[in-house]
Amino acid sequence: MYPNPSNGLVYSKYPSLKGSIFNINGYKVQTFLNEQIIDLSLLKNGIYFLKFNDINKFYKVVITK
Repeated sequence: MYPNPSNGLVYSKYPSLKGSIFNINGYKVQTFLNEQIIDLSLLKNGIYFLKFNDINKFYKVVITK
């Protein structure tokens, strides 16, 4: 996932993603399905946790916006 910190858009090297974005308090603030570009522009600046999976694996990434 890049760039990190993000200016609002986060790009993934994985071809097909399904996942959720959580704020620092653990609340789900956004979900995404089959996206390689994830738009964070509607979220406030801060730290977010992206939990997602591709076909074979599950991932957790910390993103700063």
